[in-house]
Amino acid sequence: MNEKKNTYKKSNLRVITLLIASFILLIILAAGIYIYRCTHYWQTDYKNTKKAGFEEKQIALDDGSIINYVEGSDNGIAKSSKSLTD
Repeated sequence: MNEKKNTYKKSNLRVITLLIASFILLIILAAGIYIYRCTHYWQTDYKNTKKAGFEEKQIALDDGSIINYVEGSDNGIAKSSKSLTD
């Protein structure tokens, strides 16, 4: 009878250990997905912007500052606003 209790305790210990290990792995996986999504959130929008025909450009000012901007296939909104003022 003592032998059955030991076997039962060992079996319970294995199940509990497996559950704890599974829970820890689940937490690590969830944290990894969260970190990946927080650091790569911009990639989807960037790819969609590229597909829409926008192009990233830079201009250097006289004081050494660099300005990044985006132009569309028709050079962005500046062309359409020019036609509104004419």
